[in-house]
Amino acid sequence: MDSGHRGAAVSGGDGPAPVARTADLTFPLVIAHRGGANVFPENTMAAYEGALALGCRAIEAGDLQLTSDGALVAMHDATVDRTTDGSGNVSAHTMAGIGTLTVDASVWFGGRWADQPVPTFAEILDRFGGDVVLVPESKSPDRATTLAIIDAVCARGLEASVIIQSFQLAEIALIAAAGISALYLMGTGNQATASDVVAAGADFVGLNKDAAHFGDTVASLKAAGLRVLAWTVDMQSDFDTVLAAGCDGIFTNEPLYAPRHYAYRTTTAPWPVDGTYSHGMLVYPGVGPFVCYPHLPGGRGRFVGAPGAWRWSLGATPCLAGPVCPVADAAGRYAITLQLVYDLPPASDPTSWGGMYFGVTTDDCPDDVDTSTGYLVALRWNGTLEVFGQPSEGAGMVSLGVMTTSPIGTPALTGALTAGAAVGSLPVTAVPNDLKAGHRFVLPTGQVATLSEPATSGATSLSVDRLVPSADVASGTVLGQQVTITIAKNEKGFTVTRTDDGAAASYPDATWSGGYIFLRNDGDTTAAVSCSSLTIS
Repeated sequence: MDSGHRGAAVSGGDGPAPVARTADLTFPLVIAHRGGANVFPENTMAAYEGALALGCRAIEAGDLQLTSDGALVAMHDATVDRTTDGSGNVSAHTMAGIGTLTVDASVWFGGRWADQPVPTFAEILDRFGGDVVLVPESKSPDRATTLAIIDAVCARGLEASVIIQSFQLAEIALIAAAGISALYLMGTGNQATASDVVAAGADFVGLNKDAAHFGDTVASLKAAGLRVLAWTVDMQSDFDTVLAAGCDGIFTNEPLYAPRHYAYRTTTAPWPVDGTYSHGMLVYPGVGPFVCYPHLPGGRGRFVGAPGAWRWSLGATPCLAGPVCPVADAAGRYAITLQLVYDLPPASDPTSWGGMYFGVTTDDCPDDVDTSTGYLVALRWNGTLEVFGQPSEGAGMVSLGVMTTSPIGTPALTGALTAGAAVGSLPVTAVPNDLKAGHRFVLPTGQVATLSEPATSGATSLSVDRLVPSADVASGTVLGQQVTITIAKNEKGFTVTRTDDGAAASYPDATWSGGYIFLRNDGDTTAAVSCSSLTIS
């Protein structure tokens, strides 16, 4: 990666040579898959602009399909259903019909994003051609799509700054014959021999990172003179693995995080302000469906709350807090301050919990329950705060200790709050347990009501520090409870504190000093826990 070039696109075959040329690429190469689909709404001009701004030298722009009237548009799926407000097959829509659709990124990629138009390949070439190496993929199994891509590239004189991908070996020869670099995509590694791929005219092979006998296949392809790029590599641990196997680069939805371009790393999680996904916010098993459908394996939780006070909804599988990972001085002294909001209680099990794994040595979570290294701090709805650690042999987490803290409560308002009208107390349904001064509850406005006085079980009014609601809040609104957990780690162990409740305990265990942090909501389908803040100091 470098800073890239933002010059004008080449507009004709007799114009100046493209600024960004395939022949000038350096390796290992990082290609922004779908424009960097974990960080930007996939296959949109916003994604391609974002990838270019990050310094990507090659961008998969985009997954191309033909409309019913022969126009090339960027859309990964055969249908428009998943990423737009429309429905039906791409091939059943005209170009004009596609133009009426919007990529409803505001729905599935966080409220920060405006909805986007579906880009055409002509728009992509005219905006980015010559500024960055474009790596479009021909998605249709027939040669018409590939020929249309070739024609569009050649018409603009961009043959030297485009790599065209296809799973169809027969189409590789068409690409090469046009003077354009060709990349043959392989899912299993045994679709063709290395000699067949070379004979077809390919310069590159895109190989599934999970292909059987991956290392042997890479070695065979490279021995034949091919450049091998692994797809799709989003985790740093996978990046290490594929490069160790001899790969020349990767396709990734994480163009900064995966190859450890630490410009992404911060000490404060950005989502409360941004309200969208940032670098490394992965959910096991690393590559999800790229959109926040929590009911799908790998689906990342939505953002809830209000502008400037967004919260990341956590799921039952560990969520990597990538923007702060790996912690820069993980082997030394640092502190983690985590704020969780317990939004909705479980249907029946008060031992359900929200919490954090820390000290983990890799970003590869090996299963959907526990990491194989590191520690877990779990605050249950019943107030039990339990700390777990992996034995040095990683045989399964064991309890290191239990603290008793105040149970979590989610009272509902019994009266409305009016925007602009200051309040010093909140009318609520009877609270089921005692509350302490300093306990906090979150309004839908994102504002936090802090108890100024303790309340006993059964109380129907909570005294709070003076608060002026920024918007009306309806009667019946459930108030999630915000808790703060601090972990102070040093070379000999760590101390865990629930700072909003005054409970703390120290653990003289220094087995793990990894720098990866995962967040998790271990509840039923009813329980909801979100993260409102995460800082490293």
